[in-house]
Amino acid sequence: MQDIFKKTCESIYKEYNYNETEGNVEVVNFWFQQYETGDYHNWHHHNYCLYSNVYYLESPDGVSKTTFKMMDKEFEIDVKEGQILTFPSCYLHCSKPNQ
Repeated sequence: MQDIFKKTCESIYKEYNYNETEGNVEVVNFWFQQYETGDYHNWHHHNYCLYSNVYYLESPDGVSKTTFKMMDKEFEIDVKEGQILTFPSCYLHCSKPNQ
């Protein structure tokens, strides 16, 4: 699991020209959720961090994706099983009821 996040962080460093030796980047907290039929997660954001990640370990067709809300507009980003979605932690997001 650590290798997966390391690769994601390295791509973010490269994208934003961040030199990891000049600052301190650390994983502060992580958890997992596995959704059964009808399960969901209400609208929320993550305090005290810059970025959040969702690793789609299992994501069969028809499963609810992470939904974002910006300026009263909702949208989803198409992700596939095995991918990591990285986004600013201040973004309001939820998981709608799983089908």
